[in-house]
Amino acid sequence: SIKLAMTTKYEIFVNAVAYALEDHSFSMKWYFDFDEQDTMAVCRDTGLSPEKGHHVLYIEPIPSWQCFAIMEDFIESLSDERIQDKLYSALRQRHPFSSFQGALHNTGVREDWFAFKNERMKYWVERWMQDNGVSFQNDRAVCDHAMVWEDEDEEEGF
Repeated sequence: SIKLAMTTKYEIFVNAVAYALEDHSFSMKWYFDFDEQDTMAVCRDTGLSPEKGHHVLYIEPIPSWQCFAIMEDFIESLSDERIQDKLYSALRQRHPFSSFQGALHNTGVREDWFAFKNERMKYWVERWMQDNGVSFQNDRAVCDHAMVWEDEDEEEGF
């Protein structure tokens, strides 16, 4: 028999916010839209933004050094020194994040990496929730002090 893994609304929420927390692109700012119950990338070039009047909260990316530390912690958790050496070498490259991803291929630990990273990112999502007064009730993210979206041009940084 086939066993399907069911994803809860909380897990979907955590994954969406985790993605936004990791995004360090300069052209986008991420918000959680409490009316849509989803993340929204605000990009001036495309005009994407939440609908006027929606309740949103900015998702500030975690510092890139924290993302780097997650990779280092993963490497330390491995018992195979050859794989450790290969991944540490990737972190010393000019583009450590993409080099690390490339080095994961053919190591046999790629799925372990994703499980490790997901657990660490869950911590950062829960910290973002705590820092911003966000809770999850009745299958919905809620926040009493989300701002009402007016116009993206009024947002700082654009």
